[in-house]
Amino acid sequence: SPRRMLLRRPGWARVLLGALARVLWYLFGVPCAWSLPRGAEREGARWGTSGDEEEDEARRLDDDGDGSSPRASHASRVDTLRRAFALAGAADVRHVAGAFDEHVADVSRVLASWDVPEHVALAGYGHTLYGSELFPYALGSFSRAARAEVRAAVGRDAEELMFLYGTCSQKRWYRSVLEIVLPDDVASNGSRTENAEFVVPEQVNAYTGESRRLTKTLFAFLCAMHAADIISTLPEGRGKRRGETTSVSKSEKKKKKKKKARAAEVFCLRLLRVAAAATRSDPDATKRFPNLERALLFAVSNWATDTGSDVCIEKTTLEGLRRCASDAWLVARATGLA
Repeated sequence: SPRRMLLRRPGWARVLLGALARVLWYLFGVPCAWSLPRGAEREGARWGTSGDEEEDEARRLDDDGDGSSPRASHASRVDTLRRAFALAGAADVRHVAGAFDEHVADVSRVLASWDVPEHVALAGYGHTLYGSELFPYALGSFSRAARAEVRAAVGRDAEELMFLYGTCSQKRWYRSVLEIVLPDDVASNGSRTENAEFVVPEQVNAYTGESRRLTKTLFAFLCAMHAADIISTLPEGRGKRRGETTSVSKSEKKKKKKKKARAAEVFCLRLLRVAAAATRSDPDATKRFPNLERALLFAVSNWATDTGSDVCIEKTTLEGLRRCASDAWLVARATGLA
């Protein structure tokens, strides 16, 4: 049977404080931990501080401790998240894509349509349970006890992805994805970098400022989650999945939105290509998830077709994103906000 976990809507004072912390983070590089309550939650935002006792309890409740316990099926774990979000009033929280509860469900659906492992699609449903650099509205707590409760409900693998998604700096993530040299990248002289070795870049904790180099598998999964998150907010992604038909009167508005979303559409292709490359270069990932690279490449192909992107458009758009001097402007363009 699915386990229950308690989530709470943060007060507006905490949300505003979190928003201010993110402004200072972008402008002056001041980590956001000061905006968290002192004690367990502030300490819990650090990487590698999940807690041994709570981890043992999560493993006991999860049987084999890998997020795939027969005690709780994928469907029951999704239902656990859905119920917890509903009890916390997620339907009343506004998001750039509409209601928050609809957005998280949409992100999970996008990931599932790419045939990623179930725990990744599950993490997509809870991708902002701990908030994120761009969304200072955390329903979950960073305290060790609270994290253990989430792990027991959704599995360790899914919870780890949720925690990393909530703490990794998105401005650093986006920059690093653009800096990576992929085997099929076209150099400035027109040649391809066939022998480029894939190296996972260091990421930064937006709360503490500490750096960490993730495994290739985790990096690939999180890139896919970022892509699904952005796609779920874009007109092309929302309209296609919801079966919308475009009238003549709406055509011009859609064209304007399309032009605004072009950078975000191409950036999502980049995220998916990087995820596929990371998977391909990781023997452990190819062994554990033999169909993952192919699934990600299919996702690249389908999204390129849906958005009308080609090699020239990708190259030009990515060069424009790399030239963004301001982190805020880069993030805004990469997510379709500008």
